[in-house]
Amino acid sequence: MTELKCSVTSCAYHEEHRCCLNNIKVEGTTADVSDSTACASFVDRKKMGYRNAFIQEPRQALVIECMAEKCAYNRGLNCTADHVHVAGNQAKEFDETKCDTFVL
Repeated sequence: MTELKCSVTSCAYHEEHRCCLNNIKVEGTTADVSDSTACASFVDRKKMGYRNAFIQEPRQALVIECMAEKCAYNRGLNCTADHVHVAGNQAKEFDETKCDTFVL
């Protein structure tokens, strides 16, 4: 599993710079740069409410399904990076987030 640091404080799953999901999905099939990626698991905290019963505790490590085919860490649509940073502090939509760890 990959250690995830998340700075998307507007996401309903964000807590203590971590994610409260078991896994996330990063979009960006044709991405050449990190700005062309996005966390497809993002849900606006204001739309969902602060916490729902199905949300888990923050996780230090989780599975990342990665659609960014050109990323050096993508192996069979799974992220193999040891550490991943998802950014997009003021995001209101998933496409306003990005995987800062993306590299060609």
